[in-house]
Amino acid sequence: GQGPDLLQLDVLTPDDFAKHGLLADLGEMMDQDPGFLKEDYFANVLDNVRIGGKLYALPLSFFLMGFAGDAEAVADSGVPVDDRTWTWNDFIGTAKQLTASSNGKYTSALTYGGPEYLLARMVTDQYADFIDASSRQARFDTPHFLQTMELVKTMFDEGVVSSQGRGGSYFYDTQINSPWDYLVSLREQGEQTRLYEKPHAEGTASGGYFRTYRTVGISANSEVKAEAWDFVKFMMSEEIATKPETAGIPINKRVFEGQIQQLKEQGTVKAYEEGPLQGQSFPVDEALLDLLPNFVNGAVHPVEYQSDTISSMVIDESKAYFAGQKSAEQVAKLLQNKATTYLNE
Repeated sequence: GQGPDLLQLDVLTPDDFAKHGLLADLGEMMDQDPGFLKEDYFANVLDNVRIGGKLYALPLSFFLMGFAGDAEAVADSGVPVDDRTWTWNDFIGTAKQLTASSNGKYTSALTYGGPEYLLARMVTDQYADFIDASSRQARFDTPHFLQTMELVKTMFDEGVVSSQGRGGSYFYDTQINSPWDYLVSLREQGEQTRLYEKPHAEGTASGGYFRTYRTVGISANSEVKAEAWDFVKFMMSEEIATKPETAGIPINKRVFEGQIQQLKEQGTVKAYEEGPLQGQSFPVDEALLDLLPNFVNGAVHPVEYQSDTISSMVIDESKAYFAGQKSAEQVAKLLQNKATTYLNE
């Protein structure tokens, strides 16, 4: 029951702390603070990181997770791509059209190391579907997980996804760390590279994916909760000077808007010294930059990044299914048992 008043939770597991009643509900503090204006912050992020309806861990910033894609090649194919609403099944249909197009540039739509890795990523992308954090229950012995396994197998079997190098597909996974990184990371892959939203599972809401960063919590046993909350508000505020290059998209909308404006006023950005552009400077693409707020405001799916054990289990156990050595049902049952044991340790 002892410990600091404030905790930095990026390398800790909020679920475990919340399970033992060690974290205060910051959502309740927000509701009771007349000076806190919720509309100044990205509610799409804050509302989707709650555990059992309570906000125990508050991200001061976040990353966007999506696809980087060759927009010129997509356009030349003549195939319409609706990444704002597509499910994984929609993605398969679109991918088949892209790769079958007479004007198609690539033979696969997505590059991934192997089916077991894509499956693990889909589990972390849809973590709440497979792991109930509040009750510590696994959900691998369900039709949804079986369908997800079959979906991944279909994508690899039909060549929609391949394990070849990045140069051989329309899309690949990417992480956007800041407004500056958005411009630089896409430009490193080519002038026509654009950000696309990743497909979502059937039956879930449309919207993009995000990963929390610089996440803080307040101890439930702190004797200075009010002061700790004031400090958290200060860290979220415009008083903290945050450059567009700083890792993490700010949870404060005004700070984010200020970063966008600062980039436009600068007019040019300098790429990573160690990256493909070797520190080259290039003009800010204002039209491209103007698209970023749509992705930020539309991010509603939190990506679990602290579940290395669960992810490793999925990778290790699913190899037998993709190699034809075990059925999907056998793998799902094994995963359910192992995950349940781990979650209740």
